[in-house]
Amino acid sequence: MFDQVRFDGSIFYGNEGSSCLLFVARLHQFNFIVNEHFTVHRTNLSVSIKNPTMEQQQPSVDLLDAALQQKLYKKNDLEYRIQKVRSQRKLVRKQTESLSDLQVLWGHRYNQAIQKRTNALSSYSQHHRKLDEIQAAHEKLIQCYVLQDVFHIWYRGAYATINGLRLGMCTSPSVEASSPAVQEQTNSFWNNNNVNGSAALDNNVPWHEINAALGMIALLMKTLQNKLHIYQSRYMIQPRGSTTKVLSRKTKQEWELYHQPTAFQFFARRNWNAALNILGYTLYEIVREVNILKKSNGIDGIDWVIPFDLSLEGDWGNERIANVKIGGLEVGFNGDGVEWTKAMRYIAIDLKLIVAFVATFVDRRS
Repeated sequence: MFDQVRFDGSIFYGNEGSSCLLFVARLHQFNFIVNEHFTVHRTNLSVSIKNPTMEQQQPSVDLLDAALQQKLYKKNDLEYRIQKVRSQRKLVRKQTESLSDLQVLWGHRYNQAIQKRTNALSSYSQHHRKLDEIQAAHEKLIQCYVLQDVFHIWYRGAYATINGLRLGMCTSPSVEASSPAVQEQTNSFWNNNNVNGSAALDNNVPWHEINAALGMIALLMKTLQNKLHIYQSRYMIQPRGSTTKVLSRKTKQEWELYHQPTAFQFFARRNWNAALNILGYTLYEIVREVNILKKSNGIDGIDWVIPFDLSLEGDWGNERIANVKIGGLEVGFNGDGVEWTKAMRYIAIDLKLIVAFVATFVDRRS
C-alpha cells in the first residue's frame, strides 16, 4: 500500500489523463485525503506521481501563490471597504433619523413662532390704535394748561377777576386809565372798550369777595414760587382762602391778607397794608426769576415782556416793610379805591402773562 501519492497539478491528456483520473478515483475508494495539490496521504505509505514536464511547470505554482495572495489582499481590502461603507451607512441612517427629528422639532417651533408673530402683530395693532388715541388726547391736553384753568384770570368791567371773584374797591363811578400808554397795554389784554370812563362800577364789592380774591392771588403766587423753585424768599405765603396770611421766615411774624368787615380801624388797616406790600414783594421776586430764565434761555420778544414793572421802596433787604409799586401805583391801600383797583388789575395782568410763560417754557420742557 502507498503511504503518499502526490500529483503536482500536472495536466494529462488522452489516456494518460484518464489513467490519472481513474487513479484518483481509486484513491477515494481507499479513503485517501486529496488536497488542492492532489497530494494523497495514508498512514506510513507515500507515493508520488509526477508529470514528466513537472520540472518545467514549477514556476507556475509561485505565480499561482502570488495571484492567490493578491486575490486574498483584494478580498480583505474589499471586505474592509464593505465594512467601512456599512459603518458609514449606519452613521448616515442615524444622522438621517436625527435630522428627521430636528425637522419635526423645527416645524413645531416654526408654527409656534408664526403664532407668536400673529399675536404680536395683533397686539401691536391694538397698542398702535391706543397710542393714536392717546396722542390725539395728548394733543388736546397740550392746548390747555391746568394752572390757567384753576386760576382763571379775567375781568368784569373795571375789575380784575380771578375765578369770578372781583379784586378791587372803588369810591367813584368810573375808573379811568392813568395814561394812553397804560390804556393801550390794558386794552390789548382786557379788550375792554369801556375802560376810558364809560364803565359803570359796582361800588358794593363785598369784603368777603375781596378777601377771597386776594386768597386766590396768594395761592397762585405760592404755586408759581414752587414752579420756579423760589424757596429762599424772605416771606412765606400761607394760603387759607379768604383768611390767607403771610409769614416772615426769620421772625415768624404774621400779617393777615384779609380785612375784617366790622370796622376799618387804623391797626387793622396797617396790618392789611403790610400784607399787601409783602404780596407785591413776592410778585417782584417772581418777575425777577422770570427775567433770569428769559436771559439764560435766550428768550426774547415783546410777547414775553412783563407789562407792568414793580419797584421797591425802603430797605427790604433788612425786612423793613415799605411800599411796593406796580406801574407807578401803590400795591397797598392808601385810601383811594380807584387807584388800588387799577393796581390790582395790573397785578392780575402780570400774573396771567407769567402763568403763560411758565406753561410754555417751564412745565412743557421739564
